Amino acid sequence: ETCSRSPCLCDPQSSAAPDTAAILERHSADKQWPAEEVAQAMSDHSLFTWAASDNVAKGALHVTRSEGVYLYTDDGKRYLDWNSQAMCVNQGHTVDPEIIDAILHQLKTLPYAYPGVFVTPIRARLGALLSELCPGDLNTFMFPSGGAEANETAIRMARMYTGRHKILNRHRSYHGATQ
Repeated sequence: ETCSRSPCLCDPQSSAAPDTAAILERHSADKQWPAEEVAQAMSDHSLFTWAASDNVAKGALHVTRSEGVYLYTDDGKRYLDWNSQAMCVNQGHTVDPEIIDAILHQLKTLPYAYPGVFVTPIRARLGALLSELCPGDLNTFMFPSGGAEANETAIRMARMYTGRHKILNRHRSYHGATQ
């Protein structure tokens, strides 16, 4: 099978370098892709979570925008987002301008610092804020980089607290993406 890239990067003997500027121009966020091209790129270059990618891709909705609790396809059909996009968009899809401003400020200041290694003012301030808002003696918080890390830490904490090591989970429920 012949590589579709030009120049072909599959041959280790090749000294041809890709035209990075042309590639980036072709993939500019300002350019709209037809639905067929989006579907083909997803099929060729993306993996879905939770199921076999080919099966999901064939029946997946092609959403292009969102508003409030709804997702919209490119033909304008509206769907209620029943799972808040994997449980992480609790404020809905219409983002409050204050949240946008806070995100932009943080991106300009310190886009990311792994929570297990660095001390950051924003994380310290959030911990202090939560300690005042949460009831009782809930005053220490962990800021993991993902759901799997959060669940694994919760299991470790429960084991330390109870001395027990068995855990209960539900078959085919989502508990994080570790293998």
